[in-house]
Amino acid sequence: MKTRSTKTHSIEVAGQKVSVRSDAADSHVRRLADAVNARVRAIRESSPGAPIQNVLALVAIQYADDLADLEDRMAIESRDAAGQARKLAAKLLDGAAALDAWVREAEREQE
Repeated sequence: MKTRSTKTHSIEVAGQKVSVRSDAADSHVRRLADAVNARVRAIRESSPGAPIQNVLALVAIQYADDLADLEDRMAIESRDAAGQARKLAAKLLDGAAALDAWVREAEREQE
């Protein structure tokens, strides 16, 4: 079994150097930092005087909102998939019952 080792990644977020411990690949951690920095830049462009704490709080709220949207969509898709699975199971059971009836009828004809 492959074990993942936790390592420290040095990144920059909103102009501040940050050390992050993670078992993720360095490229993944940097991609996350780049995504955060892109949102920080976008907010700072529209509100250049906003304190960095407010900017970072807004970035966190944006990501929380994104996560909530994804969770909602996943719940809907999960319910839809479960409904489709139930319909498919019902059709399979109907087909199995019809096949069973056909086999029984064929056996009776053989007698």
